[in-house]
Amino acid sequence: MHLRYASEFDHSGIAEAARRCMGAMVDAHVDFAWEPLVNLPHVGRVRSATAPDSSAWLRARRSLPDSRETLVLHTVPRTWRRLVAELSPTRVVGHSVWEAEIVPQAWLSQMECVDELWVPTQWNQKTFQSAFDVPVHVIPHVVSSMVPAQPPIDLPPDVFVFAAVAAWDWRKRPDRTIEAFLEAFTHRDPVVLVVKTTDRPIAWHPPLDPPHAQIQRLIDRYESPARVIVDTGSWTDNEILGLLDRADCFVSLTSSEGWGLGAFDAACRGAPVLITGWGGQVEWLGSDYPGLIPFSLVPNDHPDREIFDPGVPWAYADLSRAVDMMRDVVSSTTSEVRTAATHLAPRLRASFSSQSVGRLIREAIGNSGTDARQNPPSTPPHVEGSVLILTPIKNAARLAEGYVDRILALDRPRGGLSVAVLASDSDDGTVDAFDREFERLRAVGIEARIHERDFGYRIPDGVPRWDPAIQLERRRILALSRNHLLFAALEDQEWVLWIDADVVSYPPDLLVRLVATGGDIVQPDCVRTPDGPSFDLNAWTDAGRWHLDDYRNFEKVDLHAVGGTVLLVRADRHRDGLIWPAFLYGNDHPRKRRDPLALGRPQIGEIETEGLAMMAYDMGIGCIGVPGIQVVHE
Repeated sequence: MHLRYASEFDHSGIAEAARRCMGAMVDAHVDFAWEPLVNLPHVGRVRSATAPDSSAWLRARRSLPDSRETLVLHTVPRTWRRLVAELSPTRVVGHSVWEAEIVPQAWLSQMECVDELWVPTQWNQKTFQSAFDVPVHVIPHVVSSMVPAQPPIDLPPDVFVFAAVAAWDWRKRPDRTIEAFLEAFTHRDPVVLVVKTTDRPIAWHPPLDPPHAQIQRLIDRYESPARVIVDTGSWTDNEILGLLDRADCFVSLTSSEGWGLGAFDAACRGAPVLITGWGGQVEWLGSDYPGLIPFSLVPNDHPDREIFDPGVPWAYADLSRAVDMMRDVVSSTTSEVRTAATHLAPRLRASFSSQSVGRLIREAIGNSGTDARQNPPSTPPHVEGSVLILTPIKNAARLAEGYVDRILALDRPRGGLSVAVLASDSDDGTVDAFDREFERLRAVGIEARIHERDFGYRIPDGVPRWDPAIQLERRRILALSRNHLLFAALEDQEWVLWIDADVVSYPPDLLVRLVATGGDIVQPDCVRTPDGPSFDLNAWTDAGRWHLDDYRNFEKVDLHAVGGTVLLVRADRHRDGLIWPAFLYGNDHPRKRRDPLALGRPQIGEIETEGLAMMAYDMGIGCIGVPGIQVVHE
């Protein structure tokens, strides 16, 4: 069973939960494609043609829909029927969550199209089982694997930090959390409440002033209020996690939660959590957790009556008890909730790890997820456009025959195939050898040309070509040779396929499969032996930490740098100005390597192939790696 996973990619809780779920599927070797969704005002969730702010590893999983797929809809159900009609899957799984014990009437008709449901808690499972006659599986949310980043606010080290992370939504009741804090403390107390919220009310009763204004009115009611820091700006997920990492306590007087992702993340990092004791959060906290704030069940008064049906109950937290609990967690280092938080964190990290949830997903889909290596993406039989193969050569006479053999074995593009090489600084008869072998190409209608340009560079005798001392100059000359060849040979072709002469094996359908990825810059995995370690280590992610052999379970990956052993480039990208930098490019580039040991030289900045990838990024062009396509280097 191949899955198509549809989700949003913003910083909302539901989008973050979906990202973590997909990460768990990667860990469980479940083959899936990603379908990005965007939430349009007055329209709802719709398919998005682009996902520019999404994670690179997610963008690498985009592909065209296939009617044989199982579609997983991890989003609010308001537009499920339309998405199913557009994608026409074989089977539909609804991945949803709800914050009450009765499914909204407005959702029922939208959710009738599903064959199965996934929900994060048993509490939700009972709710959905009472509304639908389909299997309902519990797939919990996943512990974040991100590295915390410093939040963009100033937090003195000697104050006790309460954190409240929530949209300014009536269900979340951040105003009551702030009120409880102001009741509990004054400006003399070494405490601060950090409120990370939205810049506008999502769903609120009048007055609909911006959150800052509403919070200021609350603060003005107190003669000597404790410090409240409000931030409504755009934070990264890592910065949110950094706040929770710094927080001494997470607090929420929410009326209802299906899971409570902010509280969950804080608890996973060992912070005490004070939260209303009703909803999905009770399931992972435990009903005896001492941080559960007492409450009363009352008819909800959410302003969005389309989803919160009148009369459906939710919780109203006891504010006075919340005040006492907040004071206690500050005053006593041995308070019950602090002790419980210390013991709870490792259990949460183990129970809801990516690996644990990934196994549950495999079970839910009947262990029928497949590995991308076993099922490579289907590809069209031909490349429609014309292709120019380019190769810089130097003292490569012995490679000429095999080079031509492999080109003759390639599946030909319908628009035509042409070949050009640039010979430089050679003394072994390279030009004559290639000219003789190129007659075989010309005999079958493949245009083949040889350009010559010497740069006066030779590797010193006895020095291996990977020696750090010569890297900068060697790579500079190689960049120059590539650029000279490109400008001399490129005419009206649609694709450029760069192939090094010492690549000794690649599949006949190489062009077809690379073009089928839909990328502008595409690289297969270059190895010395099939399924062996990557040989072309210039293709990497995360400042050189990961190479294509680390992504063997991925169909595609967004590369941060590329190599030149085999590289497909859409020709228009070269025409747009994409070259091989013969100089250190991107000293301030966000993706460059900063460790001289990783670079193999003291100079910081990227050159030649890695420099091309940095330049492509600056031009808004992505680089795709395809681990499932392997080429062999001698």
